[in-house]
Amino acid sequence: MNNLMVNGVQVPNVSDVSLYEEDGLILSFSCRYKKKTAIRMKKKACVKILDVDALKKHLDEKLGVEAIAKDCEYTQGHERNHFLKSNADQWQAEFRMFWPILERVEVELPPGVATLMRKW
Repeated sequence: MNNLMVNGVQVPNVSDVSLYEEDGLILSFSCRYKKKTAIRMKKKACVKILDVDALKKHLDEKLGVEAIAKDCEYTQGHERNHFLKSNADQWQAEFRMFWPILERVEVELPPGVATLMRKW
C-alpha cells in the first residue's frame, strides 16, 4: 500500500502487513496524576493504586490467567497491539494489564488496593 491519502492525511507506506485478531480483557491506568488528563478522559474521580503488583497478582488468581503488564508505547507508524498505540494517544501515558480471556467477569477487589485521590 503506497501513496494512500485518507481524508487529506497521508497514510504511511506499508508492505508485509499481518492482520490478526486477539481479544481479551484490558485494564488501563494513566501514569499521570493530572486533572487535565482526567477531564480529557471524561473521568469523574481519580484513585491511586497502592500496590500494582499485588493488584495484578489478585486479578491473575481470580481470573485464572496471568496478565501481561507493562507501559504502553507509542508510534507514528501503522503497527498496533495492546501495548502499542498511536502517538496521538501519548497524552494518556498508559500502563496496561492484558488477560487473553473472552468471557465477561466480575472480580471483587480487597480493601486497601487503592485510595481516592480526588473527585471532580
